[in-house]
Amino acid sequence: QALHCYDRTGFEVVVSARRLRELAGRGAGQWFLHIGIPGPGGIHTARVRQRDAGTAGHNQVRHLADGSRLVVGFTKNAVSITVQQPPVEVESCTVADGELVLVARARSGAEVPTAVSVVEGDTGFDSPLTLLPGSSGSSGSADAFRRYRAVFSL
Repeated sequence: QALHCYDRTGFEVVVSARRLRELAGRGAGQWFLHIGIPGPGGIHTARVRQRDAGTAGHNQVRHLADGSRLVVGFTKNAVSITVQQPPVEVESCTVADGELVLVARARSGAEVPTAVSVVEGDTGFDSPLTLLPGSSGSSGSADAFRRYRAVFSL
């Protein structure tokens, strides 16, 4: 049992995800959180470590409107804020009429896999990724993603 419980002594920091993306040159990036506490001899700074976070020591992920992900977690035993821009990710997964349908979205210009594999135990299933109609990902479209579909018979 710990001598002290810091669960209710926290603080809140608000960081603009837009500003983080600007700092990263509109790309992915990573930053670390430091705190400074005034004391004898000046300000004492240190990274916030995972063991200092109490019950909040798990990664938190937020999906941003432009398809980026803001991840607050721990790297090298310190709080890190990361903006990720995954080139391809699964957008939806549905089961209907004996089929599993995966829809993946890819950023414009990203290299897209040609097939998807689903593995359960020693059994694997493959399906080609096919471009969905009307999913060009061009600047004139509603968003900057191309969408692909893979279908597996159940």
